[in-house]
Amino acid sequence: MTRLRKLAALIAVLGVLYSTNPAIGASSRDIKSASTTTASVQANAKKKAVLFCAGSYKNGTFDPSSPLEGTKNTYQISLANIYHDLKGLGYSPENIRVFYHDGTMDMSENRDKDKIDTLVREQFNNRYDNEGTLENLESVLSNAAATVNPDDEFVFYLTNHAEEYGGEPKFQFDNPKYDSIKTVGIKKIKTMLKKIKSKSQTHFYDFCDSKGFAEASADIGAASYASGGYFSPSLRSRAEQFGRFVINAWANPKADLNGDGTTTQDEAFAYAQQQRKPFLEEHQKQGHFMFYEMSDFTGYKMNTKNRIAR
Repeated sequence: MTRLRKLAALIAVLGVLYSTNPAIGASSRDIKSASTTTASVQANAKKKAVLFCAGSYKNGTFDPSSPLEGTKNTYQISLANIYHDLKGLGYSPENIRVFYHDGTMDMSENRDKDKIDTLVREQFNNRYDNEGTLENLESVLSNAAATVNPDDEFVFYLTNHAEEYGGEPKFQFDNPKYDSIKTVGIKKIKTMLKKIKSKSQTHFYDFCDSKGFAEASADIGAASYASGGYFSPSLRSRAEQFGRFVINAWANPKADLNGDGTTTQDEAFAYAQQQRKPFLEEHQKQGHFMFYEMSDFTGYKMNTKNRIAR
């Protein structure tokens, strides 16, 4: 083959490579543009959360002599702490929606008062419709389905009571404006959450009989947590509530148990269990377990492998 033919063959090969692999022939401007687009997508990704409480312990017991302190205002204390920790993890107030019982906090509460004051200032005082109603749950999840993007992180936290109805656990809404308690089952919750497009979701079910709800969330690809079994009560007190401890562990550098600079959700869960154990033992001492074992109350995690908390 002559030099001229060899040169022609080489030009032909380079032409094929250029057409089949744009990166080889891309200009520096093209490469920079592609990198900028990727960085822009990452920069536009947001952290969004819905914290939803459909009941209240405003009239619960308060016993300062007990390490558990009773149940009064347990839910609002949990919401204030979770809200505080999520903000520390980069969730901005405008991307967190908080719902609570009848939409009003007990401002006479002294435990974590600074956190409660901040939560009320930023999320309540007629800024939003904050009532923990079934209608508002449907509305906020519908809005999340429309506005949460695939690259956004999304946290969903749900707490109140649940009971068995006809062999199926159902979550309860006991807003005072209802004539009777309203409920929602696992299938409907799953259907609503499945429409949310985020590829990085974590769902917390912090109530009795919650394991089936967490399994439904894991089934649609979310990391999920349940505070109790299929048909077992969930312990809650002013001093501890399951979801509060887990999300606090996300924000706590001490939960990086292997010291590699990254806290996984599995590490955070293990750390939360360590921190919560003395309170569970106090529950046991006070006879709150009835005929249940400790394992019914330490909580469950699902689909958390390789998920980063912090």
